[in-house]
Amino acid sequence: MTLHFYRVYGLCIESQFPFSELPGADPASSPDVSIKLGEVPAELPAPRVTGYKFEAIPDQILLKTYSMANILISGGREICVQPHPGARENDLRLLLTGWAMGALLLQRGILPLHASSVFTGRETLALCAVQGTGKSSLAAAFLRRGCQLMDDDLTVITLQGEKPWVSPGCSELKLWEPAISSWTDHPPIAWQVRPGQAKYALNARPFLHTRPERLDRIFILERSGEHSLQSLQLNGQEKLRTLIKHIYSYRFVKAMGSQAVLFPTLLALSKSIPVVKLYLPVDYSQFDDLAMWISIHELKNSSQEH
Repeated sequence: MTLHFYRVYGLCIESQFPFSELPGADPASSPDVSIKLGEVPAELPAPRVTGYKFEAIPDQILLKTYSMANILISGGREICVQPHPGARENDLRLLLTGWAMGALLLQRGILPLHASSVFTGRETLALCAVQGTGKSSLAAAFLRRGCQLMDDDLTVITLQGEKPWVSPGCSELKLWEPAISSWTDHPPIAWQVRPGQAKYALNARPFLHTRPERLDRIFILERSGEHSLQSLQLNGQEKLRTLIKHIYSYRFVKAMGSQAVLFPTLLALSKSIPVVKLYLPVDYSQFDDLAMWISIHELKNSSQEH
């Protein structure tokens, strides 16, 4: 079977499964992670936690999606996938680069935030939000301003000394049709994310940033009943609690009991990175204006710091 090699989130991945959205790596590289096709157990022996579509013991997580695949993530080093009959390859790729990769990173003690992230040329910004709030649309607005994409869904953070850094990841940008149609020179559509839904994965490889960057600011997007955009800078325990809420697949953290492993990174974020919560009206769609507002905010804060 053909092996494919990729470098993502600072890890070299050896895979039996092809990924068009992952940057390639030298086949001579020593792999940190292996992705393979194979048989996966229907359940784990004496699982510590059983949750929605998953079971967990300290060093293994079993994902059970019923319509797509069963996936076993082991020891932060191996992902084994057993596709169900009729599963779409695109759905499998989305599952592997999402839930499975998030679980593997957590097993390795690496912090993934549920956030898009962009490099502006001066700073690296993480844009956190729950699904459907607009973080990908905001990331696309930054790309239209000449910025570069670090990742659309996972912002992977490691510490160098006491400074948080972001490692680049996938080169796909997933947008609803209105966000695509407003982008006159958008990247080519790669595939439809869900049959019957007007959400598409775009090939953003020309916009992908290829090296790690220090994280400078975090913005939390949240829909509210306000009639205009509101902002609030978070501090203290509220900042830390909010960051914890935006860990990618936080239920896996609790299942594995890995809160203590992630705490130093979370604490460094809380102490050193400004976190601003942005309250968006329910029908808000002016993401180009919001990207400009954030850019002005960024320049103002940079000038004050220097």
